[in-house]
Amino acid sequence: SPWFGMAACIGLFLLAAIVREVELALAGGVAHYPSVADLLDALGYGAAILSVQRLASLRSNRRDPTNLLDAVIVVGGVGVVVWVLLLVPYLGDDSFPLAARLVDLGFSLLSLTLAVATARIAIGPGARNRSYYMLAGAVFSAFAADLFVSLDQATHDPVLGQAIMPLLFAALGFAGLAAAAL
Repeated sequence: SPWFGMAACIGLFLLAAIVREVELALAGGVAHYPSVADLLDALGYGAAILSVQRLASLRSNRRDPTNLLDAVIVVGGVGVVVWVLLLVPYLGDDSFPLAARLVDLGFSLLSLTLAVATARIAIGPGARNRSYYMLAGAVFSAFAADLFVSLDQATHDPVLGQAIMPLLFAALGFAGLAAAAL
């Protein structure tokens, strides 16, 4: 069931947050980036992508490549703006370690992939009940959280991303409620 995958996603994100705090405490308040917590976050994104993709396939009894193309166009329009204005200058900034820039690039790609998978549900055939809107809100929140964390990294000012992260957990709760509503 795709909802077990979403539960795994929520669990991995929660575990990553706990691991990040434990690593921070063990390192005397010095954050290490990238870390094991980032690997857990990436696995959480993978679980979410696979789950949303499975939901999209369950809603339609046939393959529809035009649906994928439409979703890529919609998300690509937003993604290009974010990449040109934020990510490309950040990736070219040598004041950040290469490993951190590559991890941030990976998370941006994961966010865009998750957004494409979700857009396929929004654009494709099938009923759109309350649970799908909750899922879309959760994915939008994950995308916004990634954007704000990237903005924090690019500006050397980790305030906005830290403020938005609690909203991400609430959004993941909406994803869990969406599972219950189906």
